[in-house]
Amino acid sequence: MILPSLADSALFAAAEAGSISGIRAAVAAGGKPNDARKMVTLFVAYQQANGGTKTTSDTIAAESALATAILDGRADVVAALLQAGADPSRPLSWQLPQTQLKWTESAWQDHWPSWRAHNFPSALDMAVSCQGKVFRNKRGDRITYNNPRELTDVCVATDVVPSRDVVIALARGGAKITQRVLDRAQDLKDKSIAQILEAAVKAGAAGSLPNSPKPATAVPVTPSAPSPTTPRGPASTTSHPADPALLTLADHLSKHISAASGPTSSGDPRLLSALQLLLADLQRSVADQHARLVAVEEDSAVLIARLEALEVGGSTSSGPSRPRRTIRVREAFSARNADEIDLNVGDEIFWGEGYGDGWGNGYNLSTLRSGFFPLAYTTAVSSSGSPAPAARVDSARKVPARSGTF
Repeated sequence: MILPSLADSALFAAAEAGSISGIRAAVAAGGKPNDARKMVTLFVAYQQANGGTKTTSDTIAAESALATAILDGRADVVAALLQAGADPSRPLSWQLPQTQLKWTESAWQDHWPSWRAHNFPSALDMAVSCQGKVFRNKRGDRITYNNPRELTDVCVATDVVPSRDVVIALARGGAKITQRVLDRAQDLKDKSIAQILEAAVKAGAAGSLPNSPKPATAVPVTPSAPSPTTPRGPASTTSHPADPALLTLADHLSKHISAASGPTSSGDPRLLSALQLLLADLQRSVADQHARLVAVEEDSAVLIARLEALEVGGSTSSGPSRPRRTIRVREAFSARNADEIDLNVGDEIFWGEGYGDGWGNGYNLSTLRSGFFPLAYTTAVSSSGSPAPAARVDSARKVPARSGTF
């Protein structure tokens, strides 16, 4: 077997980490999207009939970068790989190894069993076929399994939901829409996927496809900064781990750069330079995440201290009632307007104001967001911390109409 190049391995690692800049850097260094695959090595030692122990191994190419992006539901990564030259019409497949409580020579003869293989005729077919729990190899571009005994030793289970945006990205990237793809799309819970594909077939052009929005990246939201007169307190010394995927990719690149820049290495200087730039970019991302997490912790501590002070001090101003107490959500509510907040069962809300129409204004201590919410979905919390009788009761369990006076 021809092992992937260093650039191909870096390309796969970047795709698995969801790093678009990493994909571009690896491609610039010579990485080929169609050759970027996870390499899985199986090491097994078993006892022979003569009493001796035999150690053997085998390495195969498993999930491709494109297959990994589809499983992760990352339409932006799929689009980046297609732009870099990934072929959506190529078959996608990966294999999980055999597992044995006690390995034997006969078990080794079928160490890559066909019933643990996943095969799809194309990327689009995979995108509409994979759903529910899908077993895949563990994370990393080069994986080694030593005498695996159970299924959990060689794989992870991913809950896959067919993604409309991934399907659109593949269709825009030239994926062929076959009758098999259309039939499988018809069986999906999200009927819009089949409708989009059918419309594209009728139009005969990818230009008829709707725009596919880039998946939102989760970024910590820093609350409003306290006033200059409010002391922020000492800097936090709590450890804030950054995204594990970024840390894994950065560690992976550091090791390869060290090997490629050694005295006995004959690596391509352009590849080494591109990988060093990618590593620097990842290190900046990790540092930025750390700084954001520290800021969130500090600002949250200040806000909670303010809320506790208000809860103790109360208010004597006229106007809406100001109960200044903590209440707990007993039923979920989804905000319908920009000035409302979501409620999840168990959230604690600092209830600032109550209104006669059944609505309140408060601060969700779980989501760090403030706004209006229906009081019927909450219950008061006593001073001991245990639930007290409901703040308001709405037997019909309907969201009351807002009076529009606030």
